[in-house]
Amino acid sequence: MSSRPVSRFLVSVLLALLPTLARADSITYTFNDTIEHFSFQTSTFLTSSQTIPISPLTLQGVTFTYASVFISGTDVCFLFGTPNLTGDCGFFDIFPINSPTSEFDMTFSDATKFGTYVATTFGCAEIEPGVCIGPPPGQRWTLTISTSTVPEPSTVLLLSSGAMGLAWLRWRRTRVTL
Repeated sequence: MSSRPVSRFLVSVLLALLPTLARADSITYTFNDTIEHFSFQTSTFLTSSQTIPISPLTLQGVTFTYASVFISGTDVCFLFGTPNLTGDCGFFDIFPINSPTSEFDMTFSDATKFGTYVATTFGCAEIEPGVCIGPPPGQRWTLTISTSTVPEPSTVLLLSSGAMGLAWLRWRRTRVTL
C-alpha cells in the first residue's frame, strides 16, 4: 500500500477535527429584575474573588463602571459600583447616589455552574432617599449563566483552506482519470 492514500487520509482527518478544537467559548452572566437587564461575558467560570472587567452599564440613569465577584463558601456575590469605588459584599451600607461613590450588590447561592439563580440577598444604591436601583420591594434579582460557542477566525480560515484542498484533490483526481 502506498503512503500517499494514508497521508491523504490523515490530512483529511486533521482538517475535519482541528476546527472543532479551535473555539472561543464564552460564559455569559445575565442579570434581570422587573425593571433592569444587563449582562457581561467571561472566558471561564468565575470561581474565585476577583475584579471583573465590564463595559459601563447604566441603570435608572446611574452609570456603573466597576464590578467584582466575591465567593465565600457556596455564596457568590456580585458588586457593581460607580467610578472610584472598590469594596466587598460584606459592606452592606447603602451609599446615596449624591456621594462620591455608589454601589449595589446581589448574592446568589451555588451560582457556579450553568443555570438560573434567584438572589438570596441584595443591597442597593439609592437614587433618592428610600428609592433604590434594582427590583421593587418583594422582588429579587435573577442570574442566568449560559454559554455560547463562537468559532475563532483561524478556525474559519482552516476550515475553508481544508475545503479548498479537498476540492483541489477531487479536481486533480477527475482530471487524471479523463
